Amino acid sequence: MHAITVKAYGKINPTLEVLGKKEDGFYSLALTWHRISRCDEVSITLNNKKDVIIASDNASIPQGSESFRNNCYRAVKLLESFVRQKEARFAMPGMEIYISKKLPLCGGLGGSATDAASVFNALIALLELPVSLQEKNVIAGQVGHDCAFFCQEFSHARGEELTPQGVVLERLPCLDGWAICVSPNLEINAGHAYAGLESQEKNLFLEKEENTQTRTMVLRLQQGANLRQVAPLFCNHLEYSSATFALHPILEGIKTSLKQAGCLTASMSGSGSTIFGVVETQTLAEKIKATLQMRYPNVFIAKFC
Repeated sequence: MHAITVKAYGKINPTLEVLGKKEDGFYSLALTWHRISRCDEVSITLNNKKDVIIASDNASIPQGSESFRNNCYRAVKLLESFVRQKEARFAMPGMEIYISKKLPLCGGLGGSATDAASVFNALIALLELPVSLQEKNVIAGQVGHDCAFFCQEFSHARGEELTPQGVVLERLPCLDGWAICVSPNLEINAGHAYAGLESQEKNLFLEKEENTQTRTMVLRLQQGANLRQVAPLFCNHLEYSSATFALHPILEGIKTSLKQAGCLTASMSGSGSTIFGVVETQTLAEKIKATLQMRYPNVFIAKFC
């Protein structure tokens, strides 16, 4: 049977702003994603069995008898269900999915989402499935915003609301630079991170998207701004949550260390716990990495790509 191995690139969020809470309990966001060169590798081997079995070199992710809890498994089942609506006799072949992990777990770098997106992309190509780009966006949106971003294979994008037509994405120019990422051994529940904003006295809910730093960044990038010019706009409202910096002081310490070491700016990615700083050259990125490795065990650099 057929086999394929694909790279599953990570991301950082240059901006993540919370506009408010909707009636359905979810939050309206203004955010951007930027792909980075750090990546997992996902290998898919099709077989004549009916099962979807996941394995990995990282024992902490759902695999084996717990494969059904993995987003890659969910991607297979969502794709199968969608294609069956078009072709009632379609049957997804069995497969083994092996994930070689390089992206930190629960790090805010999109590790689970990008692995699932790689499964979507690989199976559509491998099996020549009748799924358009827009349809893939709708399916991936059921896994989450991050998965939809990775499925579009954009380098840099702004995201809007999740709609029945999928996640609305706007392609942005790719930034030229490097990220120094520090991943502490912390697991932050995304739901707790968002809920923790409501307990803060500071009102972060902006209500109007046009008032955001995200919108300002988009406009400046469209005018040709570079990394140094937009770096002051990087932000993440979840840093103010009672479940992130307030609960884990090491996160603010890492952010301060990155700035003091020479980064243009530093911020938390997603709901954490990875903190990243940005610079313009690989030479400086390597230098800062060497400095921070003396204090923090898990430091790596990645190019915007």
